[in-house]
Amino acid sequence: MSNAIVPFNAAKLAMALKKTSREAAPSGAFLKMDKTGAWIFGVEEEEVNDTEQFMVNPEGFQHGYVAWGDSEKLGEVIAPVTEQLADTGPVPGGAKGWEFQLGAHFKQTDGDLDLVYRSSSVGGKRAIAGLASEVSEKLLAGDPKCVAVVTLSSDSYKHKQYGKIYTPVITVFKWIAMPSEAAPKTAPAKPAAKKAKKAKGE
Repeated sequence: MSNAIVPFNAAKLAMALKKTSREAAPSGAFLKMDKTGAWIFGVEEEEVNDTEQFMVNPEGFQHGYVAWGDSEKLGEVIAPVTEQLADTGPVPGGAKGWEFQLGAHFKQTDGDLDLVYRSSSVGGKRAIAGLASEVSEKLLAGDPKCVAVVTLSSDSYKHKQYGKIYTPVITVFKWIAMPSEAAPKTAPAKPAAKKAKKAKGE
């Protein structure tokens, strides 16, 4: 077997690695709504207070497909809405089929929470699509205040078969401009040197 290094396409590899990184470890902990209507996130399933405010990243909307088994994710294809989706391929064994899903990226306004919410449910997709529509209107109008600051809550309805069903509610509290990176600190200007008084006779 030869040990020679095989030439490769660096640009193609970089794009593949970027995609793999994005799909395997997206920015932020996963956010979801449980069967009681509470928003929870992370492995410890910490609850989000319905008064907490989050900024919605205009570039953080996602689309894709997910394959669910019995309450277990068996496959997923996800990408930013600005990119084309890769082929889903065959349905994974044990999955019910591929379901379309939407996603959004939330950043806590007064803390460090960085959350990703993805949903294939009717209510979840409706909430994300409605938010995306409002953001798109701001962008098309050239409005610099295109970042929605939202709160997360829930609503419910009674299903004949399954009883009380909770649906996610994303409420826009206000709109702000895209936060810019902190400007570099500059040294304070030195006071102008006082002119020396001319001595008599000069």
